[in-house]
Amino acid sequence: MGRREKRTIESLLTKLLEHLLKLKFWDKERERNQGYWKGEIRAFRR
Repeated sequence: MGRREKRTIESLLTKLLEHLLKLKFWDKERERNQGYWKGEIRAFRR
């Protein structure tokens, strides 16, 4: 695996973790953004 692929994977995993944490802990914005976050999580897992 090349350096570019590793950076891409690292970036996607970081975004996945960020959205999972937001969904779990960011109560104030959950109602407005949970649909978007869940969609992003599904996309990152593909």
